[in-house]
Parts: sequence; structure tokens; C-alpha cells
Amino acid sequence: MKNSYLNKFLIILTLCFTGISNSVQSSTINVLDFGAIADGKTLNTKAIQKAIDECNQNGCGTIEFPAGIYLTGTIKLKNNVFLNLQPGSKILGSTDIKDYPMYFPQIANNMDKDVYRALIRGENLINAGITGFGTIDGQGESLQINKINQEELKEIRKTYTDKKRYQPGRGNDQRPSLLRFVNCKDITMQDISLQHPAKWTQHYLNCDGVTIRNLKVFAHGGENNDMVDIDGSKNVLITGLRGDSDDDGICLKSTGDQPVENVLISDCNIRSRTNPIKLGTDSYGGFKNITITNCYIGPSLTNDGYSGRKEGLAGIALELVDGGSLENVTISNITMEEMAAPIFIRLGNRGRTPKPNMNPKPTGTINNINISNIVAINAGRTGSSIIGEINHPITNVSISNVKINYDGGGTLAEANEIKPELVNEYPESTSLGNLPAYGFFVRHVDGITFRDTELSYNIEDHRPAMLFDDVHNLKLLNIDAETSGSAKSQLVLKNTSGVFVNSSSPKTSSVFLSLEQHSKDINVTGNNFSRLKKPIAVDETIKTEEIKISSNLTGLSTTLEQLQPNIERDRAGMVAMYYPNDASIFYTTDNTQPTKSSQL
Repeated sequence: MKNSYLNKFLIILTLCFTGISNSVQSSTINVLDFGAIADGKTLNTKAIQKAIDECNQNGCGTIEFPAGIYLTGTIKLKNNVFLNLQPGSKILGSTDIKDYPMYFPQIANNMDKDVYRALIRGENLINAGITGFGTIDGQGESLQINKINQEELKEIRKTYTDKKRYQPGRGNDQRPSLLRFVNCKDITMQDISLQHPAKWTQHYLNCDGVTIRNLKVFAHGGENNDMVDIDGSKNVLITGLRGDSDDDGICLKSTGDQPVENVLISDCNIRSRTNPIKLGTDSYGGFKNITITNCYIGPSLTNDGYSGRKEGLAGIALELVDGGSLENVTISNITMEEMAAPIFIRLGNRGRTPKPNMNPKPTGTINNINISNIVAINAGRTGSSIIGEINHPITNVSISNVKINYDGGGTLAEANEIKPELVNEYPESTSLGNLPAYGFFVRHVDGITFRDTELSYNIEDHRPAMLFDDVHNLKLLNIDAETSGSAKSQLVLKNTSGVFVNSSSPKTSSVFLSLEQHSKDINVTGNNFSRLKKPIAVDETIKTEEIKISSNLTGLSTTLEQLQPNIERDRAGMVAMYYPNDASIFYTTDNTQPTKSSQL
């Protein structure tokens, strides 16, 4: 009986597979058989497209590119078709802009101001991609002059007829991207090398299921040479990518109304003149469920470029300035060097929209950000920052096990400088100049924890290591930072409340904690201040009843260390000290047994 059921199951399974093989015939074809000539001079656009079309008509298949150089203009990938670039093969982009026809994708977004062109593109595809160990070269430097002039604008607007979308304008961009996929499902890029794009290297707009595995990218050829742009897409895997870019490295953005969600980035080696890992600036649809782990971040190996600067800008940049939300982001196990700002988190209100005449979204939200296991060396003088907007704080941020070494060299004048808000401007980690703290400048945040954080510098810096302004529900656990003797303190709190400081053992002799501008509800307990002359300093706005100090080790080496006093100032300005829990202290000066009469 059991064998009978098994035989029936095998028969049904065989029929299913037979039906599939009859309806979708997989084939492998050689592009040379369709008239392609791999001499680097002959334009192969029609031959390559003919091979793609036939492969698609067969149901599915792979087009092989043997070793050689295939000059081409725009080619359109189709469903169930894969290009396989054999070792030694190169797809070479034409240097004539006329070989890249304009097209107008169905999905509106604020990139419509530029003319859409691409070397390899696809829209509404299912199951397609490019594999192999060959190269795609855009010859981007030769295409940089292609800005729209007045005559071209007249022709372009005959195609761009939808008045509800942004229209290209004179002087706007019409350089082609290297790869561009719109509203596609299950796109795979594996093992290939991409180089010299004219614009973005690869752009995935509103796609579902993007796999980028083991790519090599040299994104230097002109302006806006981002390495990867994941735009309003979901279910994305990027792993094993190695690249160097003139502009942003791996960049997640939302230029339309779809969020970027469910993204995993791992085991990548990313160099950039700007931001190696970036969420934003475009954020209309928002971001959620992003995991980034096990990556190296470093400066570009090139000396010159169109964007940023050689040492890079922000190693990790999380920017939300067009509404939407940025939530549930986990970043871990990152090593980096020579970034101006290792960590940059910014909430603002620039207000870009996907279509003209739309009301911008209100200020968005940044919530649930977890950054851990970060090691950075030779970071720039700017400093890291986490900055929200007045009445719109960033919420629930955790920074743990972080060791950052900065260049240093900051001045007392920079430490005392009041920085503007700039909430309506383009966010960049260097926009505010050198920050008033060399390590972290944190402003307008509600709910943030720094745990196991160690900061240092190469050249003496006269700024505090960390400055908190309008920060609430702050936890500082095991913090240590190199600080100059002329600096106000290691940590400065301004207009900050709900603070818990614990487990720190600072090594320097400066003041550890400076409380200013009506900071309140400050709890300092279980720290080792034995190497500090002045653990805490307060200004005249601080009410002593707002400070709770207990069980901290000092350099006094007395039994009082186990029982720290509370301090109050009365209306007359007199300071009173008392011990909690109605404790009584007895002492003698002649080593005799203390009695109640010797009570303090």
C-alpha cells in the first residue's frame, strides 16, 4: 500500500516537471551567433537586443558573452533572461548620448527632473540579472557634458507630457546610469565588475527582491557616481560587495512614496569620497527593518574626484529630511578609517516631494536605532553627531561597544560655539563645521544610551568629548574619553534630563561631568572617580535637589565613599548636606571607640 501511494506521488511529480519544461524552455545562447562583434569598435546594440528578445521568447535562458569587448548603447533586459559575462569579456558603453534613448518610467519620483537614460535597463521585469566574471564599463567621463540645452529641452518635453510629474529643465542632467531597474521582481547581480559610470552605477527603483552578491565596483567617471542606490525597494540582499566610489557608496533612498524595507547588507568593503553607507537624503517613503553588519569602511583610493573629499564625509549616515520614518535599523561590526564623521544621524525638514504641487510631509521620525561594535581610527576633526529637530526629537537610540580615534586639534572657541539648527537645508555631516564636541554632539534626542564607549584623539583637543543639548532619558554606561586639561569636562549636559551615569572609570584628571542650563533629574552612581579632582561641576542654573549622587569611588579613601551625601541649597543660598536613609555617622579623632556623643 505504501509503495502504491509513493508510485502515484512520483508519477504526479514527474508530470508537474514535464509540464514546466514544456511551457518554459531554458536555453543558453552565444551573443556572437546573433551578429555581435567583440572588437570594442562595432556598435552591438541591435545584436545584443536581438539575443535578449529571442531568449525571452523561448521562455527563459542565459546569453553568454565570450571574452572580448562589446560596444553598445542602451539594451533592455527582459523577463527570465540573464546575461553571463565570461572572464575577459566587457560590455562597453557608447560615448554618443544618442545611443541612449530617453524613456519615462511609470513611477513618479523627484528624480523626474533629469532625463532617464541607462546602459542596461529593465522595467516591470520578473527574474532577470547579470552574472559572470566580466566587466561593464560606462566610459562615464566622456558623457559628462550632456546637460540639457534649449533645443534639446523642446524635444524632451514632447515626450515628457505628464504635467503632474516633475519636468526636465534646461541645464538638468541627461547622463545615463550604468544599470537601472524599475518595478522589477527578483533581480540578481553576481560576480561582475562595474566601472566608470556616467551617473549612478546601479539604481533599483520600487523593486521587490534584489540580490547583489560579490560585485566589484569602481564608481569613478563623473558626477553623482553612487555605487549602489536602493530606492523604494524591499527584500534586498547586498553581500560581498567591494567598491570605491566618487559619491555615496551603498545608498538607500526613497524618492517616491514607497519605503525601503527589509534590507540586509553584510561583508562589504566600501570606500567613498562622501558617505560609504547612507540612508537618505531622499526619504519621502521612509525606511524600516535595515540590517548592516560586518563591513569595512574607508576613504577612496583616488586622489581627485567630483564629489566630497578624499578622506570621505560620514562613515555611517542616517538622514531623514523629507518626511517619512526611519525605524528599526541595526548596524554592527564595522571598522572604518579616515571618515570626517564616523556616525551622523540627522532629522530635518527639507520637504522634497515625488510630484510638483504636493504638500510636503511633516517632519518625520527616527526611532529604534541600534549601533554596536564600531572601531574607527583617524576620524576627522568634525566629530560625530546625532541631531533632531526642536520639538521633534530622534528617539530610542543605542550606541554600544564603540571605540573611535579622532584627529583632534579642536579649540576652546569651537567648544563654546553655538551651532545653528539648519533643519531645512541639505544634511551633511560637515554642514555645521567642527562641532563643539570632538567625539559626539547630541541635540534634540529623547531616549539614548551610550554603553562601553571609548574616545581618543591624535592631537590635543580642547573640546569636550561629548556634548548633550536638549537630550532626555540619557544613559551613560562605562564611558571614558581622552580630554585636555583645558577642556571644560569630558561630558557636558545642557538642558538635559532623566540622566543615569554608571560604571564609568575615567582616566584623565579633568572634570568628568559638567551640568548646565537647567539640566535636571541627574543620577550618578557606581562610578570610579578616584583619578579625578572634580568629578562633577554645575553652573548656577542647576538645583542641587536635581542631582542624586551615590556609591561612587573617589580619591578620599574613606568609609564615606560607601555612603555618598545628598546636597541641597536653601532659598538663602546656604548649602546643606545630608545622608540618605537617615544614616548616622560616628567618628573620633583619637582612635577610641566611637559613641553616640561623637555623632557628626
